[in-house]
Amino acid sequence: MFEVRQIETAPGLVFDVSVGGPDDGAPVLMLHGFCVSRHYYTAQVEALAAAGYRAIAPNQRGYATGARPDPKDLDAYGMELLIRDALDIVEAAGRGAPRFHLVGHDWGGSLSWDIADRWPERVASLTMLSRPHPRFSPRPSDARRRAGKTLQPP
Repeated sequence: MFEVRQIETAPGLVFDVSVGGPDDGAPVLMLHGFCVSRHYYTAQVEALAAAGYRAIAPNQRGYATGARPDPKDLDAYGMELLIRDALDIVEAAGRGAPRFHLVGHDWGGSLSWDIADRWPERVASLTMLSRPHPRFSPRPSDARRRAGKTLQPP
């Protein structure tokens, strides 16, 4: 069993998030891929919650009805902002736990690789679905990183 929460990470950004499991369970953040939603992880949210984990599956920016910046504003969908959304959501739904398990599929996998690379002390484990290691797949975020347009650690 799980509930759908509305989590506001910033003014104008409210995410629909499937959350299940005990408040003190180890958080598991699951990031969906292109053309799917948090519903992709419904069975996993239920199974993880039943196993005592704090399962967290958000609709990401552009998919959540309360977090859809103007699609013509490409900068509003940049990798840094998508990563910040994910970190803010796990902070809110995971009750500020210092570490969390991370699952990524497709585009959510790209974000997950980046999060695990940049904040290894926060990621207890990484599960990747249908996304190669970044070393074998150049990322647009590499150019942004070289240009100095990166997030500072929380």
